[in-house]
Amino acid sequence: MNSYLIHEKKILLYGAATRGNILLDIFQRKGYQVTAFVDQRAHEIKTYCDLPVYTISELSTRISGKSEYAVYIDLKNVFEHDSVALELFNAGFKNLIFRPGRVLLGTGNEQELSLNDIYDILADEHADSRCSILPVDTIRFPQIKDFSLLHETSDGHCIIKVPCVLVFSDLEKRTSKWEDISIYGLYPHIALFENFAGKNNDGSKTYIEMCESAARKKQVDVTDQWRSSVLKNRSEVYDRMQLSYDFDLDFFERNAVDAKWNNNGYFNICSGKHRCTFLISKGTNYIILKVCKADHQKLFDSSKVQAVLDYIIANKLLQLHAPIEYPLFFNYPCRNYEFYYGAARFVTYTFTRILFESMQKESFKNTRVYIRLNDDGFLKRHFLRMGALVSHETPGADHQLEHLLDNLFQTNAHPTVTPESVYDFAVIDNTTPSDSTPAYRYAIIIDSAQKQVSDTDCSMIGTLCRNGQLLYLYLKK
Repeated sequence: MNSYLIHEKKILLYGAATRGNILLDIFQRKGYQVTAFVDQRAHEIKTYCDLPVYTISELSTRISGKSEYAVYIDLKNVFEHDSVALELFNAGFKNLIFRPGRVLLGTGNEQELSLNDIYDILADEHADSRCSILPVDTIRFPQIKDFSLLHETSDGHCIIKVPCVLVFSDLEKRTSKWEDISIYGLYPHIALFENFAGKNNDGSKTYIEMCESAARKKQVDVTDQWRSSVLKNRSEVYDRMQLSYDFDLDFFERNAVDAKWNNNGYFNICSGKHRCTFLISKGTNYIILKVCKADHQKLFDSSKVQAVLDYIIANKLLQLHAPIEYPLFFNYPCRNYEFYYGAARFVTYTFTRILFESMQKESFKNTRVYIRLNDDGFLKRHFLRMGALVSHETPGADHQLEHLLDNLFQTNAHPTVTPESVYDFAVIDNTTPSDSTPAYRYAIIIDSAQKQVSDTDCSMIGTLCRNGQLLYLYLKK
């Protein structure tokens, strides 16, 4: 492949906004020939800085000699560069200048690192820009590897980082409702740490009530002094962990939580509830565990993951729509990463509290759950691990990836719920239209509009953001 010099090409600037205006001025002072802007809002903008604005599809028909042009992608969100570059590449443009996503992830090759440097040099009005540039021969997908393994220990264990949806409480004694549940469901512990952080007024009360129940079963004398002692002890634990969180994050790796694999598709911690729930109260989505090598290997099923990889490559998915809780995809770019993990936190915390306190049940086993959410089955798989019977609807979505993930996680082997007259729980995304909504006892409604809540059976429990849009979560009975 022959290299080229930027001043020998006609230049298209992708991004008709303030940054594009600044870059246009720099390029013109350097003597570059900028002929047009490219922007997905071209039909709305039409012209910018006295230059025409085109969409990528319009360029494909207007420009025949694509090798005569170089496209500089000037988007502030560098995580979008790969997807825009891929669209331009598929439209026939090979002289592309952008920040490769693999460089951002620390896995770029020599050509990608060079392209990243050139991207900066060209935009620097004081730098010598007469550097040779190689045309792009391919847009490489994000690296696929085991992102769970941090390191192996001298005693033959593995220190791994796994999503919270794959971490459950211990099951050694099997004598309490707090055993073998999602750590998102340990609401007294999470509420306590939120209370210490000034975010939850009822957190201490909820935690003490749980401790009192356990103490009375062991015939411990529960007094005001005992309650004060429990809270003082937990407050000291919180302060020490907060100090580590602020100044020594490696503390949580050095003191990784011991865990064992459960054949239902998740890890049970052997201790460390307070470490896990402290981190959840901080909004973390992953927990660091210490497991044996054999249990680490049980995270994998190489025979079934290939079909998922083939689908991602065939459909040119440089970004996932929703997270995939499998080690090869932990660090794969995901457009709505925080939204879906945040939804799992809110939903599990809220429904577990209702399950234990209002419905007087001790697990999600055989609980009927309806989910209407376009998440490639992410929340469905979470509830199936908890033993629920789940009905999942994604109106208008392509279900192929979800089916492949069901096969990968073996969730298609779980019993599913047939349409019932009433579901115990529902998660309903009101931003996704549907012809009908089934009856339910309790539901979390995701809505783009803030409601004036006057109904005693409906309350707002939080907010999440998706695609830059603030969404409101309402609990409705």
